[in-house]
Amino acid sequence: MNWGIQPLFDILDIGSQDFFKRHISDFSKALAIFDSIVFIPAGTGAKDIDGQTCTVRSGYLVVLGKIEKEKATFYIPFDDGEIPFCVEGTTPREGLTTEASILKKLTVN
Repeated sequence: MNWGIQPLFDILDIGSQDFFKRHISDFSKALAIFDSIVFIPAGTGAKDIDGQTCTVRSGYLVVLGKIEKEKATFYIPFDDGEIPFCVEGTTPREGLTTEASILKKLTVN
């Protein structure tokens, strides 16, 4: 573990160390996902795996899956079920594609 917190870890009892190890792993996974979160602007056109067109209703955070040949595949991680992602109505949460250049990488100041 190289997080600069080894001294804190060393003073924990065995049960607390196990708890900490489980949750630091979850935290690492969350950071990896955050690194893949991008912003997709309102009005962007996307297609689902069946080729159906979807027009993004409002600016939205999505998780980038991959970029191939300037096409970005993404999925929708946050869906409260109240507001559809697309103007056309409900949309699959995964397998959507759009132009890679449209997506904006998030930065932390």
